[in-house]
Amino acid sequence: MFIGWDFQYETGIKVIDSQHKRLVLLVNELHEAIVVGKTQSILESVFQTLMDYTAKHFSDEERLMLIYDYPEFKEHKDHHESLIREMEGLFFQFRMGELPVASLKVKKFLLNWVLEHIMDDDMRYVEYVDSTEIDSKFTDMLLEKIL
Repeated sequence: MFIGWDFQYETGIKVIDSQHKRLVLLVNELHEAIVVGKTQSILESVFQTLMDYTAKHFSDEERLMLIYDYPEFKEHKDHHESLIREMEGLFFQFRMGELPVASLKVKKFLLNWVLEHIMDDDMRYVEYVDSTEIDSKFTDMLLEKIL
């Protein structure tokens, strides 16, 4: 399940690409923890970190879409919320011992949401964002203004 970063996943928006890379690293970290047989508490911690960072990333993306008046904002936000609910459900099942974190269901979800969400949903809003105008510092400043 290891995900290798590829240039095709890049949006051209530095702050978003940086966050996407971090998400891929966290998915890979969870995969590595599973492979080497880390304890339940370590797996929970890594999974929780992945969920927390995902929520932060989605929030940042949504702020960016608002700044650039992205016309499909509501649909994109709804998809974010659906992904978060699904991830929370999987995490709950994992914590209750109902679903092994190494299960095909968890692996498939993580691979699909990271790569498909980037390649499909995120690439659609990129055309509305002037990436030549934005660098990480400017984007961070804009995101802080929206808060």
